[in-house]
Order: sequence, then C-alpha cells, then structure tokens
Amino acid sequence: MHDQEGAAAEPGNRRVQRGRMVRSGSGMPVFVAAALAALLLSGCAGGDDSAAAPTPTSTPQDTATPEPTPTPETTAEPTVDPTEALEAEITEFFEEYIDLVNESWTSEEALVRSRDYFSETCMSCAAVYELAERVHKDALTYEGDLGTLDGVELLTVNGNVVIFVATTSSADARLLNEDGVSVQRFESTQELQVIYHAVDDAPNGWVLIKDEVLP
Repeated sequence: MHDQEGAAAEPGNRRVQRGRMVRSGSGMPVFVAAALAALLLSGCAGGDDSAAAPTPTSTPQDTATPEPTPTPETTAEPTVDPTEALEAEITEFFEEYIDLVNESWTSEEALVRSRDYFSETCMSCAAVYELAERVHKDALTYEGDLGTLDGVELLTVNGNVVIFVATTSSADARLLNEDGVSVQRFESTQELQVIYHAVDDAPNGWVLIKDEVLP
C-alpha cells in the first residue's frame, strides 16, 4: 500500500511539455518530417518560384483529458451480535470440556486438565471426575461409545456469569476390572439437557460452577 515513485504515465494521458520535442513513430522529430514533405512537394511542381509557400505544419498537441481516478468503494464492516459471539465462546469452552472428559477415561493428563473447567459446586462435573479418577486408580477399563455434545444455547448473561443449556447424548457403557468383570454400568441417554452456570474467571477463562439436569 505504499506509493511507487517514478511510476510511468498511463498511455493516452501524457501531455506535451513546453520546450520538449515529441517524436513520431519513426523516431524522427515531427517538425523535421513536415519540412521534408514540403521540399518534396515543391520539387514535383517544377521548381516554380511563384508557387505559394507551404503552410507550416504545427506540432499537434495531445489534448486528451486524463481519466478521473476511481473512488475506492467503502464496504461497511458486518455488525457482530455480542450475544451470538458470547454463545459461540461458551460453546467452544464446553466442547473442550466434553473432549477432556472423554479422554480422561484413558488419559490421566486429560483428567488433570479437566479439573480446571469446573468448581466443586458443579455436582455432575465432580461426579464424572471422581469416576474417571477411580478408573485410573483401580485399573478399570471404560467400554462403550463416548458421549456427544448435541448443542449449546445461551440463556442469560449477568455480568461475568452466564447460564446456558447443554444437550448431550451417550450410549450404553460399562466399567470392567482387570479380569473383564463388569463393575458398573451406564444407561444410554438421548438429548439429555443440563443447565449450567459458568463464571468468567479471568484470566483463567470460564469455569462451571453449578448444574441442574432438566426432566
């Protein structure tokens, strides 16, 4: 976006400057070509001295009018709905939490990281954490499909606290001990809705502080 110095003039927009000699296509100055043409014509007339002197040819001036510089179009920036932006942020946060919960059945690192996403007042969050912690402590194996997040809807905003409803689904699953014996079963759920309260704990980000399962 910087201007280039010494840019060439656009064709057809060049003006003849005073005292500058404009050249024809043959490279010969225009006034010299006109003088030679006058001499040839007078020779063909038989050298009659009484013949009228040729009318001097003037150098044509380029009177083309420069094209106006186009005015750049201004495009209005799209307006961002703050509510939609916040809902997208909460959705991304909760997706990250669900991914960590799913990974925590086989990864202790994911289990530790998931602890940063909720406080002890989020009852279902704490229960899932303790269960995954037991899996690693007792060398259990989680058998079954992982849960899925179907959607997030922002309900209310009050300062740095938001309330949203999350819809999840899960398949039948169970925990097996080292001998392959089932020690706990989980029934499948379809579009289970849970209301969560989350607080923006800057600079650490969002934290789930309360939950309520809808009937």
